[in-house]
Formats: sequence, C-alpha cells, structure tokens
Amino acid sequence: MSSSNHREIPPKKLIPHVLGYIEPQEKNFEEQKMALIKSEATQQAILNAIGDLITIQNRDLDIIWINQPERAIYGNVIGEKCYRAYKGLESPCPNCTVKMVLEKKKTVISEGMILRPDGSPIYILTTSSPVRDSNSEIIAVVEVVKDITEYKLTEEALKESEKKYSTLVEKGNDGICIVQDKELKFVNTKMIELTGFSRDEALGKQFIDFVAPEYRELVLNRYKRRMSGEGVLNRYEIEILAKNGRKIPVELNVSVIDYKGRAALMAIIRDITLRKKVDQIQSKFINTAAHELRTPLSALKVNVDLLEMKSKNLDLHKAIRSRIEIIADSAERLTVLVNNFLDYSRLEAGTKKLEPELGSLESVVVQVIKDILPLARKHGHMLDLITPEPLPLIYMDIVIMRTIFNNLLSNAVKYTPNGGKITIRLMKEGETIHVMVKDTGIGIMEKDIDKIFQPFHVVDLSVSADFQSKFERTGLGLAITKEYVKMHGGLIWAESSIGKGSTFHVVIPINNQSRDFSN
Repeated sequence: MSSSNHREIPPKKLIPHVLGYIEPQEKNFEEQKMALIKSEATQQAILNAIGDLITIQNRDLDIIWINQPERAIYGNVIGEKCYRAYKGLESPCPNCTVKMVLEKKKTVISEGMILRPDGSPIYILTTSSPVRDSNSEIIAVVEVVKDITEYKLTEEALKESEKKYSTLVEKGNDGICIVQDKELKFVNTKMIELTGFSRDEALGKQFIDFVAPEYRELVLNRYKRRMSGEGVLNRYEIEILAKNGRKIPVELNVSVIDYKGRAALMAIIRDITLRKKVDQIQSKFINTAAHELRTPLSALKVNVDLLEMKSKNLDLHKAIRSRIEIIADSAERLTVLVNNFLDYSRLEAGTKKLEPELGSLESVVVQVIKDILPLARKHGHMLDLITPEPLPLIYMDIVIMRTIFNNLLSNAVKYTPNGGKITIRLMKEGETIHVMVKDTGIGIMEKDIDKIFQPFHVVDLSVSADFQSKFERTGLGLAITKEYVKMHGGLIWAESSIGKGSTFHVVIPINNQSRDFSN
C-alpha cells in the first residue's frame, strides 16, 4: 500500500506518550521535558534514540509513523497494514492489541511474536496506548515494542532444563528431600513411596521426626555442624521411619545447597534394605564357615609349628625346608583370614564389645610402627612420624586401636612400590585427634574410593600389574577398620590419586569417656 494517502503524525503529539516510559532522572525533569517538547527536532531525536521499536497505527490498522530503529529493521512500512508488515498475514491478527486498546479504551501490555523481513521470529513485549484528540476520542494507537527474544530463549532453555531436572528428581530411584530451618521443604515422589507419608504429611514437619530414635542425636549433630560450615562426611547410613512405624535402612548423601536464597541441606536417600539382607546372609555364612574352619585350622597350625620346631635340628634338604616355610606361612595367613571373618561376623551381629581405658594414641601408633618396621625395611620404605604437639590421653580399646592402625600401615607398606615413603601425622584439631597415614603407593581408582570401606569390596588393581595378585585380599580389612573407628565415635575416610599414593584419615574424639563403646 502506498503511503501517499496517509499523514505522519507530528512527533510533538507523540512526545507525551513516549516520554511516559522514561524515568525522571532529576528533580527539575518536568521543566526539562517542557523545554524539549518545544523543539520538534529534539522530539524527533528522542523518538529515534529510543532503542525500542515505536510505531503508530490508526483505527484501520494502517501504520502511520515509525521511529528510526524500526525503520532500520523493516524499512519504510508507513502506509502498510500492520498485520501484513510484521507477520505476513492477509487479515488482522486474532489477538490484535490495537483493537484491544480501541475496545478497552486503555493501555494494553502483551507478549507476542513478529517476523523479521528474513522470516526469523522476534519475541516482543508490546505496550499499546491510545492517542486521543482534543475531544478525548481515540484517533490512533502508539505501540512501544521491546525485543525480548534473548530473554524468551533463555526462559525456554531454563524451562527445558527444569523439565529434565524435574524428570530426574521425580523419576529417579532415590528419595530426595530438602531441609531448611530443620523442616522438610521438598520431598520427591520416591521419598513419598519409600516412607508412605503423603506430601502434605511430610512438608513443613521437623525432619528429625522421620529419623529412627537411635540415630537422631547423630543426625542432628551432623546437621548443625554442616550448616555451620564444618566439614562433615557426606555419605553415611542410618534408619528412617515409615508411616507404619517400620524402620528402613538407608544410605544418605548430604550436601549444602542454596534454596530460595538461603542455605539448606539436600539429602539423597537410597533404600539399602536389600543390601542389608544380603549382608546378613553373607555374615551368617561367614560366621558358620569361620567356626567350621577354626578347629581343623588350629590342629593344622599346631602341627605345622611342631614340624617347624623339630625341623630346625634336622639336616633337611633346602627344598624341603622351603616347603615347610610355605606351609607355615600359608597356615598363618589362613588364620588371619578366619579371624577377620569372625571379627566381621561379631561386628555384624552386634556382639563385639570394646574394653576402653585411658591411654595414649601416640604410643599405640608408635608401637604399630615398630611392629611394621621390619616389613617396611624389607621393601626399602622410609617411615616418618610427625607429632607437632603433645596429645591428650583418650579413652579407647588399645588392642582394637592397634588393629586399626596396623591395617592402615600394613596396607600402605604392601601397596607402595619399593623405596617409597609413608608419613604418619598426629595432631589435635578442636576436640579430636586427627591421624593421617599417607603413602606414595599405587593409589586407588576414583570408582573404588567410595566403596573401599564396604564389606567384600576388592579394589581394582589393574592399574598396576605388579600388585595384581601379590597379596590375598578378602575385602574385609578396611570394613572392619571402619567399624572399629565408628565404635570409638570417630570418622575414617580416604583420598587418593592413581600413581601418586593415598592418604587415610582417622579422627577420634578426645572427650569420649561417657560414650557407649559398642556398635
């Protein structure tokens, strides 16, 4: 359509409408505005300087004025129908904002989409306002169009991301909850299925009410420490309560998150009921097998010891003497293996009891170092003990504590190539004693680091063929060690890097004389 039959509305009539969208910057703004309106050139400059697209359409939907930014995109479309110029249509849009303004006789704000000349879409936020004559009759509509394409694309990407996140959260195999101010703020579908509570019954309630009574003190303590910024183990096992009162064994993986602008805890809750049942079956089998093996093994060991003693005074062939040493060594390893089985069985059954007494943890570690020193020297290792300050005495089962550090140090010696270094550091940290056992060994693969304390988990040694089959491994040593540490109220964890070595951390509370030394 030609523009010759259409009159451009002078900018001075548009200034009041357009300037209404500009925020005052100074107290004398009104005076400045009136001065600007007096200058038609200034008026035109203001309208063209505004980054948003501005168009004026008459009551027949003809475009009768556009500003420079719009002209740069669409060219001179004055005289054309708006629906044809912006959307390529042959009839008015179903939700025409100009018609809405004419019907409602007031400003209309809406979101929509128009097409660039090349056919690509532009998402827009349109503010459509009436232009009135001296009789207050609406003669045209001015539209200020803000390009919100980037915002809409970001919004759509965010919605898609939230949809994927929601699917993962709601359709996953693990329960998920968010705790803020000690209250449950969010629970996913799996959590509802696991416990039997409805969302209304769970949300807003104290999270500790869903924890089995015997674990509440532990969980609350870790909640407070974690929220205060203190380092606490993320993953541990407890029991939670179902609606019917049943206790459900679960593994928690807890982390601090930002929830609605404030710190909160998110817990991923995995039902380990089946795993516990399998562990019980394994434990029962191990207990039975270990007891059945113990009697014939004791007889074997006695006779092997007797054979060793008698053979010392006999002039035996070197090969025969070597065979006797192999038998004796195998009997000793088998004895250790059976004892591990029995210890684990007692821990699982809850019958393992500690005999705590006041003692020096440093002395225990020193004694273990002395015991392990011959084996370390055989492999050319250097052992370094570091104690920056005197350490307080603690209540502990000294025999069990020796077992803990004997396991850690013997592993460090065995899995460190000849000529390595093993560092043992003891230090006081707050109300705890922190012991680190660091080696320059082969390291532990990332996929194994979270599993090394699980019963019967054998670490993958494929990264080092030299260590592939050098030692018998049951997967019980570190599992027993962890339980012994827990019975002292302590924590144990590991850090490792393949080819660079491992560091095992043991933290034991100092003021633990009042605790129940049982598992």
